[in-house]
Amino acid sequence: MSPVHGIFEFLILMQMLGNNEGKQVVARVMDSHPIATIILRIILTSSNVRTLRIGEILAMWMRFFLCLFVVLMSASCSHKVLVIPASSQKALHNRPMPAFNQVMVEGNINVKLRTGFRHPRLLLRGDPLDLLQVQTSVVNNTLHVSVGNGYPKSGPISVEIQARYLNSFTYHGSGVVTGKNLHSSLLDVSIDNPGQTILGGQIVLRKLEVKGGGYTQVSGVSSQYLQLSIINSKVQLAGRMNISRLELDEKAWVAMYWVKSHALVVRGKGQSFMQLAGIVDKLDVELCDRSRFNGRYLRANRAFVKTHDHSVADISAVNHQHTLATDASDIYFYNVPTIKTDFMAYNGSVLDMRDWSPWDRSVYTRYNKP
Repeated sequence: MSPVHGIFEFLILMQMLGNNEGKQVVARVMDSHPIATIILRIILTSSNVRTLRIGEILAMWMRFFLCLFVVLMSASCSHKVLVIPASSQKALHNRPMPAFNQVMVEGNINVKLRTGFRHPRLLLRGDPLDLLQVQTSVVNNTLHVSVGNGYPKSGPISVEIQARYLNSFTYHGSGVVTGKNLHSSLLDVSIDNPGQTILGGQIVLRKLEVKGGGYTQVSGVSSQYLQLSIINSKVQLAGRMNISRLELDEKAWVAMYWVKSHALVVRGKGQSFMQLAGIVDKLDVELCDRSRFNGRYLRANRAFVKTHDHSVADISAVNHQHTLATDASDIYFYNVPTIKTDFMAYNGSVLDMRDWSPWDRSVYTRYNKP
């Protein structure tokens, strides 16, 4: 018998039999139902319990239990986040492969690149069920690694690619790509990854295509003629590079050190950002929208700079400087060349941003007066 039935039994018998029989019922209910004991004490201590009729008491307690039922139902209907624990089972698959010098990876796979191995092979790590979905093959000296849509389901998949030579690497997916101490006499890289890509070593980089919105870092670059394409991604290059043309659009971001070129053409649109350091003989820059070119540490013998809209250019010319700032754009120069012609239209400005000399800030004396 539930505590609720015991309470109702007590109320009915107390009304019908009187105080003595009611006390016996109270004692029996209190001995068998601890919860009913608390409720009965509340009823008995009430000053007007004897003046209430059985119908009024029943109505009062029905309202009480109805409210309690509503509270319990609302608590049971609350949203609970279902956490799916990652699989604790990890497997390692060792797959020997024929010789290859090009790699293509598709899917959500973490990749680690290594070169200098006499016997190429793959090391796959992850859940056994997910590893069964990884397809590997070598066709025309190209290694293909792919995983189906919707995988992995039980944790990340990692593949370590051990090759002797590497001349081309293409990645289309989502994951972390790393490659340290890579040695390549000629390498073409194409990345479509919202994650992070970090490559380093001694790399003769010929072509780099990056998109997907991720971050790509390549160090140890040695390039005689670099072809660069960046779409809505962030790229950082370090080494010695010869580049003739750089075009960025939308939210592309690039930082390059050290650049050594005979002629460099730069075009920026959207909210692109370019930061270059090095030496160039002829620099041709044209910016639109809200693009930004930071060439303060790019020494140019001849600089031809044109800015539009709200773009900003930082330049450092040595011999010749020819600038045109239109709309609300700005051109900042950090060196005074031998020949300088500056033109400004509308709200455009060409400003000298050189640091003040200590002689300009001191009081004239017999040694520094004009």
